[in-house]
Parts: sequence; C-alpha cells; structure tokens
Amino acid sequence: MTSFLCALLHRPRGLLVLDAVGALNTSLATYFLLGAERWKTGLPIGILTAMSLAALGFAIWDMVSLLGVIEARVGLRVISGANLLYCFMAVVLLVIYRSDVTWEGVGYFGLEIAVILPLAVWEWIVAGRKTATASDCGISFFHSTEG
Repeated sequence: MTSFLCALLHRPRGLLVLDAVGALNTSLATYFLLGAERWKTGLPIGILTAMSLAALGFAIWDMVSLLGVIEARVGLRVISGANLLYCFMAVVLLVIYRSDVTWEGVGYFGLEIAVILPLAVWEWIVAGRKTATASDCGISFFHSTEG
C-alpha cells in the first residue's frame, strides 16, 4: 500500500489520476448537489453550472494527459495552474456574493479549497522534477524516468 501511495503522490501520472478523480467528483457534486439546490450555497445556478463544467474540463484534461496526447509533466503543470485559478475564483465568488452565501456554501467551497490548494502546489512541485527519486519513497524502483 505504501508503494502505491508513493507512486500516486510522487509521479506525474499518479497525480493526474488523483486529480481526474477529484475533478470528476467536484463536477458531479457541484452540478447535482449544489446546482440542483439540494444544498443551498447562495451562489447563482449559472455560476455553479460553470464551475461544474470547469471541473469536468479539468477531468478531461487529466485524461488527455494520461493518454499521452500531452506529456504528463506538461499536463500536470497546466492542471496545477488551473486548480490554483479555480481556488482563486471560488474565493472571489464567495466575496462577491458574500451577502447571499450560506454557511453550507462557505463550508463546501472552504473544504474544496483546503483540498485543492495543497494538491495544486504539490502538482506544481512534482511537475518540475525530472524524475521521482528513491528518497521520495525509500523504494528503488522510483529511479525510472517514466512519468
């Protein structure tokens, strides 16, 4: 299990898989829970739909990068920037709509930011590395240059 988690967190392709799963979950939750107003956030439905589509676009980007259409490190660097932008926009929207935003909205987007922001920073760091190293996990098979 440790080697699996290490591969997931220290290789661009592993992080792309993790990001794709998270982006798909965000897209579905934002559309079906928030956009359908099962949870009241205070944000307009159109904005929630746009945020859901953005997250779906992130998942598609991750898949394209995983399929090798785009080099994994480049794909990871781009999605890292997109994730940072998503977090920034979520904060901006919460500020713009602060008089309408509910505690559920603050909680949901606060939790999203708390998960996505460190992930995006880590993605940026890993994308900048040439290879994963044995010291990352203490496991020798990480000397491979495969992304």
